[in-house]
Amino acid sequence: MIRFRIATFVGLSGLCIGAFALPTMDYLGKGFGSNVKWTMDDGATHKSTFAGEMKLKLTSAEGIAEFIGYCVDATITVSNNTWGIQILDTDSLNPNGARIANAVNTKAFQVNNNAKATALQLVIWELLYETSGNFDITEGVFRATRTDGTQLSSTVINEANTILALQGTSVAPYYLADLNGNTRSSQSFVAPVPEPATLAALGLFGLAAMARRRRRA
Repeated sequence: MIRFRIATFVGLSGLCIGAFALPTMDYLGKGFGSNVKWTMDDGATHKSTFAGEMKLKLTSAEGIAEFIGYCVDATITVSNNTWGIQILDTDSLNPNGARIANAVNTKAFQVNNNAKATALQLVIWELLYETSGNFDITEGVFRATRTDGTQLSSTVINEANTILALQGTSVAPYYLADLNGNTRSSQSFVAPVPEPATLAALGLFGLAAMARRRRRA
């Protein structure tokens, strides 16, 4: 939901902020999703956390925008306070940033239940953390289960496999939390390229043009 015009512009060079103030992010609560248990070190350690939609508020010198994002830093807990961000694009998430962008742009606006949101979040983490080259949310270096250690539902697994089968590439916003000392001040997020009205409010025309070029490539 856009309430005012945002002075934030993403272009080919990455970050270009409208004058005077860096943007900030606030966490507004959870959307669709569910708690899962995951490992990113081939089962040596596990962590339980929420996988799904996060409701966010982006504030700049000229206005406010509210939208849905998905976590990037799986090991970092989202702050309940306001934190500074840099607005980059998903090319910063190499080697699979373009696939993550395509997954988010293709599927995020279709999420209408917990299973779809959980699957999309797990696919993002899978593409970020799996090092074997074999992408499957149920096995490998990164993998996930229900919080009790049993297999994820077939609905989540099938939806994740559908997303992983997407071979297109694209680009999408990447909201990188600023550093607080040597650690991130909060969670970082990816989000889909917004609909045209929101693009206009956010000033993300450069990002939209990049996405169109990627889809035609």
